[in-house]
Amino acid sequence: MVVSGSPPIPGTTAVTSAGLSASRQSGLSFASGENDFNSIARFFAFALLWCVGLQALGLDFADETVTQTLCAALLLLGLPHGTFDWQLLHAGLQRSIYSFAFRLALYLGLAAATYLVWQIAPVAALTLFLLIAIVHFAEDWASDVILANPSAIKSEFLALAMPISIITLPALSHPEMLRSIFVMLSGDASAVILVDAMILLAPVATGVATAKIFMDCATGEVSRGIAAICVLSAMVLLPPIAGFSLYFCLYHSPVHFSTGWKQLTAGRAEYSALMVAGLTIGGLIIAALVYTFGQNVSVTDNLVATAFVTLSILTVPHIVMPSLVSRLRHSSL
Repeated sequence: MVVSGSPPIPGTTAVTSAGLSASRQSGLSFASGENDFNSIARFFAFALLWCVGLQALGLDFADETVTQTLCAALLLLGLPHGTFDWQLLHAGLQRSIYSFAFRLALYLGLAAATYLVWQIAPVAALTLFLLIAIVHFAEDWASDVILANPSAIKSEFLALAMPISIITLPALSHPEMLRSIFVMLSGDASAVILVDAMILLAPVATGVATAKIFMDCATGEVSRGIAAICVLSAMVLLPPIAGFSLYFCLYHSPVHFSTGWKQLTAGRAEYSALMVAGLTIGGLIIAALVYTFGQNVSVTDNLVATAFVTLSILTVPHIVMPSLVSRLRHSSL
């Protein structure tokens, strides 16, 4: 995401230096709003305790009704934070009808291409989604968010361990459940190999993430360390869809939404609110189309597939467009 005149963004810690460089062109500064972060972290911790308590009392978070509710929450609470993309695309660019049409076509083209990959090679699409999720979630833990603390440990490698742990830990805590989800999403039994790879990767990534948590606490970033502990705990204590939904809806999305709202709505809150509402509805329409053309017989399976495929096809332009917009700024578009 990009905005003209903003400070350098938190580096999305990408797998490659090129990916990292591209994500840093997005322009949002996550170093601001520490009070907002603390509020979000506290609410997440409270929500986690509440969910664990309900689970101890007998609530099955893998139940079909609960799963359907969680999938709806992924879309309703998760989509709004990505709606700032379009406002960022406008910042500093020409606003002719041709420029608008080009950027819209590019955005929708990336989304359509991702959906096509799901239809042609679903296991590859699932793999791509997991990798992109790691890159995107790295923004939540990148060193840039703690630049205000001069004694903090600033390491992109260490920060990358957190999103890898978030994605892979469910393979250790709920391997069979995750295997069944992956097979359902891809329609291919070979998708279980992804879970096997995650089982191998999770201990290493979690070990590094744990070291980073201790380093953060030792350098005064206690709230961030506690937040990391709560997030990783959610991945272990709750079923995969529940843990992911809790993190995505109550941590990742609020952090990004709060930052985007503060930096992009100054003096034009009504316009931004309309954009957020309109683009969220647009995302929900895409989800409805994905659901309509879904091939899962079970309503629950179709909702799960709809939620994750929709997130996937919207996340690709969400990640790719910032670097493209940076180049557009130096073109005639």
